[in-house]
Amino acid sequence: MADHRGDFVAQLTVSDGLLSSADSVLIRILNSTPVASAGTDFTTGVGTVTALDGSGSRDADREDTVTYHWTLRSAPSGSAITTAALSINDSQAAIRPTFVPDRPGQFVWGLVCTDNAAPPASSTRDDVIVTVQNTAPVAVATATPSTLQVTQSVQLDAGGSQDAETPGSLTYVWSFLRVPAGSSVSNASFVTTRTLVNPVFQPDRKGFYQVELRVSDGLLQGTPAILNLTVDNTLPVASAGADITTGVGNAVHLAGLAFDSNVEDSLVYHWRFASVPPVAGSTLTTSAFSPNDSGGAANTVFTPDRDGTYQIVLT
Repeated sequence: MADHRGDFVAQLTVSDGLLSSADSVLIRILNSTPVASAGTDFTTGVGTVTALDGSGSRDADREDTVTYHWTLRSAPSGSAITTAALSINDSQAAIRPTFVPDRPGQFVWGLVCTDNAAPPASSTRDDVIVTVQNTAPVAVATATPSTLQVTQSVQLDAGGSQDAETPGSLTYVWSFLRVPAGSSVSNASFVTTRTLVNPVFQPDRKGFYQVELRVSDGLLQGTPAILNLTVDNTLPVASAGADITTGVGNAVHLAGLAFDSNVEDSLVYHWRFASVPPVAGSTLTTSAFSPNDSGGAANTVFTPDRDGTYQIVLT
């Protein structure tokens, strides 16, 4: 069997032991056309480096060098993939080129093999169907600021969520899984903004809030992202009232005010003297306030015993 193309001469010699006769025949082996094989149809995912396989192609002329030429025959609607997206093409090394699918659906690739004979021969095109499956989006949820306080606006953000197939076309649903006891924050109160990429809510109680983010690309919904938020206690703001002018021995009525954003907290009002008149030595101490350290009344009374300035602090 001839293993190369070209001219082969076969000679037959016949002899009767005394005389012989010879004759020859010219056998011309022509170039063989390569046979392309683009491989069997297969399935992959969006964003996955995907290899085509032309290793099943063959050329009977073993001395030939085969060039692999791939073409994209069809692609899903909206895909930006072209033949130029292949990692390598139109060379002997293009036996296994790669590409990265950008849309779910079917990509049809055709393979033609060409040898280096003179003139070269090209195979019939063989096609492979690459079915690309949709992948679920990845939900990413964040919140700012990092330190949370009651009545302070909290900005939720799903902008880091990703989808390999359809970036920019995701839908979002935020839900509260847990809120502190007594809080009025709920999915119902959040309904007008819970489908936004970056909604805002205001915690109304200190404690633990658990927020869930679900992201969908219209076909698949990814694994939810969970945010665990702890809202810290805030300091109350005290006001001891306006300055007062009075006389020794007159009862001085102090009216304190306080604001605390933690509405569930019970406040205790503590009055103290920061300073008393040094001349003639006032003997008043914190015990002179009546009442004091009270959780129910911010008002108190004391009676000055010396002329001068009394500096009083409410905490």
